[in-house]
Amino acid sequence: MTYWNFGNTAFVAAEWPDSEDLDPMIYDNLFRSANALCVAYAPALPEGAEIPQNYLLAEIATARDIASKMTGGNTEEVGLDGQIVRTLPLIWLAQSLLRPKTNPITRLR
Repeated sequence: MTYWNFGNTAFVAAEWPDSEDLDPMIYDNLFRSANALCVAYAPALPEGAEIPQNYLLAEIATARDIASKMTGGNTEEVGLDGQIVRTLPLIWLAQSLLRPKTNPITRLR
């Protein structure tokens, strides 16, 4: 099983610079786990479709969230890179990237 950002390390590093400091096995495990969560939540894509940018970002946000929760301490604010990481909003962000909320009024005719 691969993940959406497999082989896309430059893009991942641009979005999450400290990912470059992770052990390759931990990196791979984080992204496999993040992908499983994202795939379970995201609307299915047609077979062979290109992975949308928002799916790629959601996977990164989820991997970063998992990593920050595994470091211990104050999981609401301490990230691997020493930057403030609010963990719950990252999961909400990933969900919003995968299933953007729609305004029901815009669907009225």
